[in-house]
Amino acid sequence: MIQIRLNQPYALNETGGGSNPNEDTIFPACGKATVRNAFFLVCDGIGGHQNGEVASQSVCRSFAGFLQPVRPDDFDEDVFRQALEQAYEQLDEKDAAPDGGKKMGTTLTFLYLNCRGALMAHIGDSRIYHLRRENGEMAIRYKSRDHSLVNDLLQADIITPEEAVHHPKRNVITRAMQPHQTSRSKADIRQTDDVKAGDYFFLCSDGIPEQISDSTLCDILAKDTDDKAKIGEIHRACRGRSKDNFSAYLIPVAEAVAEETLPETTGDDTEATLLAGEEPDILLGGQPVQHRKQSGKWKWGIVSFLLIVLLACGAYWWGTLQSGNGGKQPIKRVENAPAPSPSSETQKWMAEYDRFLKRADNYCKQGNYQMAKNAYSQALSVVPGSDRSGKRTHVVKQIKVCDGKLKEEKETPVLPEEKNDADTDSTDQTITNP
Repeated sequence: MIQIRLNQPYALNETGGGSNPNEDTIFPACGKATVRNAFFLVCDGIGGHQNGEVASQSVCRSFAGFLQPVRPDDFDEDVFRQALEQAYEQLDEKDAAPDGGKKMGTTLTFLYLNCRGALMAHIGDSRIYHLRRENGEMAIRYKSRDHSLVNDLLQADIITPEEAVHHPKRNVITRAMQPHQTSRSKADIRQTDDVKAGDYFFLCSDGIPEQISDSTLCDILAKDTDDKAKIGEIHRACRGRSKDNFSAYLIPVAEAVAEETLPETTGDDTEATLLAGEEPDILLGGQPVQHRKQSGKWKWGIVSFLLIVLLACGAYWWGTLQSGNGGKQPIKRVENAPAPSPSSETQKWMAEYDRFLKRADNYCKQGNYQMAKNAYSQALSVVPGSDRSGKRTHVVKQIKVCDGKLKEEKETPVLPEEKNDADTDSTDQTITNP
């Protein structure tokens, strides 16, 4: 377990020098991120202005809407995959040409920071970097692998890095999020708990690597300047030179403290209270987690001592009782035997069951009955057929409730949606990079 706090994140939102419109979208919107944000996205739309912009905005908004209610400790790779699935479903709904025409689509770069560390995921040629200062120099700990034709040719040693820079097919990508895919593109996912104070995470669309090499990026981030100056230097290196749009997020880690056990939070908590005079930790799922202090060990020592004294007194009393019985065997009393504790295997599936059930209940509260049904089905799958606790009956009942809700939604007529200028406002958490 690890406790992470951020310094102020910085974003870029720029249209390149070419004639292409800005189809990039970022989350949070440019200028909206704070040290309390837990997740970040950079998406580069493809398929032309009316297609790429819609796709990148749809994916960012879908992820944001899905993850904002999720509690910090509940987020994991499984939750990410469910958020990705919902984003694909949103793309399917927005696609105007399911049977033909020019398909819209988008790349995806995603970062989530919580007590498990960092989860990084990407689809396409937008990148994620994890960098750290080592021996006085900035080094790349991780760089995502571009899903592009040129990168495949590089990996196969068919072309050289120098040839890749000007290759005529350098903009061809081999994975993208698109609607109505027969087989939806999967994200490459990396989970790491190796996060330290002073680390940087850098998410960017392909317009930035076209102008800034990895070594140049490391040189900029290694400088003894503040982070605002560093993102400014990246901006100047791309401005006027890149024909492509360029979008990015620079996320600096202020503190990363490993802890054996973090205090548990109850399902009834709706917000965490900050201690007076303290800055909030990173928002995990939209809720601040307060600083935890290493204290109270002496209290546990006192409690342990008192328990030992009580046990000693109990043993003395029992010995006295025995001797008072003339040395005879103690009188046996018939008592209710304590219930046997569940086996480790039972504890394992019950924990999985409770986790899926809690997730499903949260989806029901959000009105997302399809995802709730999926989570209930997962809960049902871990319950053994021999179980007699009634858990299977409860879950089957909830699945039927979800089916009923989904049927009602299908039968409810949908009014035509009015166009809202605010939905396409370029300031609404979007950045474009062709």
